[in-house]
Amino acid sequence: MNKCIKLVMIMLCPILLIGCATITTGTTQKIPINSNPGGATVSISTGFTGVTPCIAELKRNADHTVTISKIGYDTLVVVLRKGLCGSTAGNLVLGGVIGLGVDAISGAMYKLEPLAIDAQLNRTIAEPVGVEISAKEVVVK
Repeated sequence: MNKCIKLVMIMLCPILLIGCATITTGTTQKIPINSNPGGATVSISTGFTGVTPCIAELKRNADHTVTISKIGYDTLVVVLRKGLCGSTAGNLVLGGVIGLGVDAISGAMYKLEPLAIDAQLNRTIAEPVGVEISAKEVVVK
């Protein structure tokens, strides 16, 4: 009987050392990024670059700054903020303090918000480069 209990305990140890969120959500999160109009350049503080529409896979344990730009349109900056993930609550039931610690260190206990970026880019009002505008004198009587 003792051997059977020891065997079960040895088999359960790896499960107890892995956090619940690490198993269910992972340490990265895929963020879809779209823009209207499409074809905008995406630059993220992690070094990721792409063109909309695209999907960025980002670590959950940090905030990220996303810059979306297109010639002729105002640049849009969105900050993805980390917040607690609901899967972390599973550690209270299954993983305990060890699972919570693993999730905290790996970043799996967080989720990035917003979950997706749908950028509406506005036309730039500035005059195009290289165009001269001459002022006319107006006399009001």
